[in-house]
Amino acid sequence: MAIGQKIQKLRKKNYMSQEKLAEQLGVSRQAISKWEVGESIPDTDKVIQLSLAFDVPTDYLLFDDMIDCKDDAVIANETTNKRMDIAIPVIAATGVSLIGLLISIAAYFTWQTVFTVSVGLIVQITAIIFFEAMRTKNNESKSKIYRRHFYSINLWLILPFPVFYSFQFALEFYPYPRLLLIDLLFTAITYLFLCGIITFVMRKART
Repeated sequence: MAIGQKIQKLRKKNYMSQEKLAEQLGVSRQAISKWEVGESIPDTDKVIQLSLAFDVPTDYLLFDDMIDCKDDAVIANETTNKRMDIAIPVIAATGVSLIGLLISIAAYFTWQTVFTVSVGLIVQITAIIFFEAMRTKNNESKSKIYRRHFYSINLWLILPFPVFYSFQFALEFYPYPRLLLIDLLFTAITYLFLCGIITFVMRKART
């Protein structure tokens, strides 16, 4: 199978249009079309970008017969392994972040002090540092997608108490008597609005 056929096959397998692939590689759609029909071949740097975009080794793209005999099985296996290498830190760090939130909740209802609640926040920050360290270690282009997934989930876990205490601090300047239920309601609305906006922005950036 020629390199152009492989590019077309991988592009369709990843549900990418020629326009989207061209944008990702920094070339024109016509260039992608010419590669796929065999009128031209990509430069070496573009082959490297293609291998990263499709999660396949460059050898698969460059050599006609070297990997064709084990084609889909090799690609599927390598792709799965690479994705697991990135997904595991996401799952692990998110789990630690959830534990941090539970620690903060338990600390709040037990002692109700900022200091004790911050212990859980420190655990969550540690989870973020761990995730970023593992993501950098993997150094995969796909890790950007997992990074967005990680933060779009974890901001909901990390922000509750920072929003709560920020809101409580702001309300200290309110000169009139307040009801606890109203305070909690406005805190919840602020939290949901803030997380919703950030999540929306992240999803827009992904498209």
